[in-house]
Amino acid sequence: MRINTITFIKNTDLRRLLTCLICVICVLISSCSEKVLSEKKLAEVIAEIYLTETILNKKNISLESPKAMAYYEQGLQKHGVTMAQYQKAISFYAEKKPDELNAIFGKAIERLESIRTGIEQDSIRSLYVEPKPAEIADTLAQ
Repeated sequence: MRINTITFIKNTDLRRLLTCLICVICVLISSCSEKVLSEKKLAEVIAEIYLTETILNKKNISLESPKAMAYYEQGLQKHGVTMAQYQKAISFYAEKKPDELNAIFGKAIERLESIRTGIEQDSIRSLYVEPKPAEIADTLAQ
């Protein structure tokens, strides 16, 4: 019986050790598998932050105030991103992929330019909107 007891103890210790190792491996895998924002998503978020800062500057709100943080959070929520995810992505690309980060900023600038072009086109279109027949009749009657 003594041999069986020693074998049982060794098997129990081995099981505990394997269980602990599996738990440690699972924790490591889950912490490493947390994804960083894609380049496209990060470019959209950077553009959103720039737009947010433009609004804050126009409203004379300090960029570091609690009110500004609420604006930032709202902008990030549009994209389903938290401030922590954004900061992690910036750090990741800055440290490990600086060339990609430059390309991401380039994409953000392109996004902002397309927004500006859309706004300008909307403004130009509004100048050339044909008046409704009732508006023409009112103008002629005067």
